[in-house]
Amino acid sequence: MRASHRWLVELTGLPLDAAAMAARFTRVGLEVEAVVSRGRGLDGIVVAEVVDKAPHPTKSGLTLVTVTDGTEARVIVCGAANVPDAGGRVVLAKLGARLPNGLEIAPRKVAGVDSPGMLCGETELDLGPDDAGLLLLGPDVGPLGAPIAEALSLVDDILELGVTPNRPDALGHRGLARELCAIEGVPFAPPARNAGLRFAERTAAITVEVTDALGCPRYAAARLDGVTVRPSPFALRYRLHTLGVRPISNVVDVTNAILLEFGHPIHGFDAAALGGASARIGVRRAAPGETLVTLDAVERALTDDDLVITDGAAPVALAGIMGGASSGVRESTRSVVVECAYFDPRSVRRTARRQGLHTDASHRFERGVDPSAPADVLQATLVDLQALAGGTVVAEALDVGVRSPARARIRLARARLPKLLGRSYDDARVVQLLTALGVEVSVDAEGFDCAAPTHRPDLTRDVDLVEEVARLDGYDHIPVALARVRPSVDGTPRAITFARALRDAAVASGLHEAISYGFVSPTDLEVARVSTDAVVLENPLTVDRSVMRTSLLPGLLAATVRSLRGGVDAVRLCELGASFHPVDGAVLPDERRTLALLVAGTSNRSLGVRRPLDVFDVKGHVEAVLSSVTGRVPEVRLPSDVDP
Repeated sequence: MRASHRWLVELTGLPLDAAAMAARFTRVGLEVEAVVSRGRGLDGIVVAEVVDKAPHPTKSGLTLVTVTDGTEARVIVCGAANVPDAGGRVVLAKLGARLPNGLEIAPRKVAGVDSPGMLCGETELDLGPDDAGLLLLGPDVGPLGAPIAEALSLVDDILELGVTPNRPDALGHRGLARELCAIEGVPFAPPARNAGLRFAERTAAITVEVTDALGCPRYAAARLDGVTVRPSPFALRYRLHTLGVRPISNVVDVTNAILLEFGHPIHGFDAAALGGASARIGVRRAAPGETLVTLDAVERALTDDDLVITDGAAPVALAGIMGGASSGVRESTRSVVVECAYFDPRSVRRTARRQGLHTDASHRFERGVDPSAPADVLQATLVDLQALAGGTVVAEALDVGVRSPARARIRLARARLPKLLGRSYDDARVVQLLTALGVEVSVDAEGFDCAAPTHRPDLTRDVDLVEEVARLDGYDHIPVALARVRPSVDGTPRAITFARALRDAAVASGLHEAISYGFVSPTDLEVARVSTDAVVLENPLTVDRSVMRTSLLPGLLAATVRSLRGGVDAVRLCELGASFHPVDGAVLPDERRTLALLVAGTSNRSLGVRRPLDVFDVKGHVEAVLSSVTGRVPEVRLPSDVDP
């Protein structure tokens, strides 16, 4: 997750520098892996104004541009096709300036004409992906000669956070700002969007039908007519660029900015692709044989487990993952339908994995967005869209709340805190810390009754609340104490001592220690002629690792086969490990630790000949191991049914 330091300061009002902010996040478990400086090191790159322009006398495609920085005029040779007329403002890199790519501006001749500087575009300054020509500035950007970093407010620090999967709330700037306010002990009160929405008189604008309430518990949508799709203002394009998102158009850029702010994905459809004047939206499972061409221009075969958004008939988007190419916003779009929904994380995860798609939207839906947020997020999106693209909202936003997930109710006993953290906390301190996270807390004689906020799906048990108290209060406040244990006479538990002795004795007898997987396939058990009554894994990684072993022999046999195929003459292996056996009525299997020996191949030359290794070699190793661990020579007899 990339986060803008300047954006977080705007949301919190906290005067923390980037280093202090990074230290606070890391202290509470949101590790900041790097801090990347943006907009610095642009000395000598300033705002300039075009005074005149003329074609190059000898080279077509080049222009002689006379510019001034307010103190000096100079003629620059420029190859861009979008040089503005006199009065237009551009970015000038003066002699001695150094571009972000390391290029230092020095005097040079271009096609025989001196060029004491360079007019720059977005890519040369690493301000965006637009490489079509010069970066053109508005008439209000200035004054002339002002450093471009100041004129365009470029200075920022990007925090790269390693957000763990259980913290989807930290995948948006508002979630990080809320966390920062909780750390600092100040209320979280982000600036409000005060612009009022403009509504049209029409009311019949959208029809939404959700037929799969499990896959889509909540779906909100609104429609704007009369929008104008054009490039976004530079400030928005630059913010998206620094956060790793490619600017596309004002409508698409607003939806991406809302995702980065709230951590809640938004999608915009061209209303014409949904039925025109009366847009129709359906949310259902795909029918067998249906296909969808997504925005990446790939035609995807759908299954009946894929949740899709439809135009009332055919799919137009993979729910929570990616929109369809036919319904995307383009320059000709004049009406936009904006979707803000809550999709089931498991459904999104299955479809994204099956389709091989991992998007910013699926990354958040898979982890669980706030199911109570769609209305507020949609409202903010509409305000920003009207500000940048114009248009009017056609009727009130439609919010289909098919099934609203309830807030988790958690009972936290007062005694749990000292038991798990080793120290007591004042009730007022516990209430303060949990309330800062959005938890509703009431105190009684035994402890705390809590209601977890919907933006924190990871808070489900009392230990989760204990962890939050420890995080925000500071792990360094937890006292350090040695655990009370009853050691054996020599300080090592007898079971461990005996296991080490067995392992050492087996290796000393000439065996090589092997360590094999505890998971095997049912076929492996059959081949090894051991018990096939095994514990079956509910979610195995592969078919070859679908059951738990009932013997160590399958692993040793597999290692032996690989060794013999590799040209090893004599294989002598041992393994000390656990086998697992199901127990009727028990949740966990019976775990038995055993020592297994296996020899195969031919012995080294003895009396000038080689001989196959047999059961008497195994008998010799067994006698050596038992003799070592018991201190006496044992009598080992072969079973009567063994054929030497």
